[in-house]
Amino acid sequence: MKIDKKKDKIPPIFPIIFVGLILIAVNPLLNNLSKFTRNSILNNSNDNTYNYYELALQRWCIDNQSFHIHGLWPQITNSSYPTYCANIPFNPDLPNDMLQRMNDVWNRCENNTELWEHEWTKHGTCFSVQTGLSQLDFFNITLNIFDQIKNTSSD
Repeated sequence: MKIDKKKDKIPPIFPIIFVGLILIAVNPLLNNLSKFTRNSILNNSNDNTYNYYELALQRWCIDNQSFHIHGLWPQITNSSYPTYCANIPFNPDLPNDMLQRMNDVWNRCENNTELWEHEWTKHGTCFSVQTGLSQLDFFNITLNIFDQIKNTSSD
């Protein structure tokens, strides 16, 4: 596993909103997160642990003012996070209903499959190592959290 440090500034061309979420409180599927210890999460490292997940939203398209999902990222602190935690290949064979949802709200206006593969490989594998859940679970949970935020903000 690699631990990345975030840069001090996000380039203004990428207006990203970060919404820190503690998924245990948001989604019942993740109640088992509390069962994981620091050692099981970070391969016997006593320095860090996942403290929360961050849902990153971004305006990908210049002509589109809607925010879309960038990714769901495990966080150790607000400036460090685990990446590439396991060699679990991306499976592009997603259910049609999920593909439709992802194309609607998790797209960057070009080659969405590359984005999804990157997000799974870099961040989703860490989610899977921590929770024991699958790639489909990772994408479904991310979509459901986005829907909950979108529905809450439109009330």
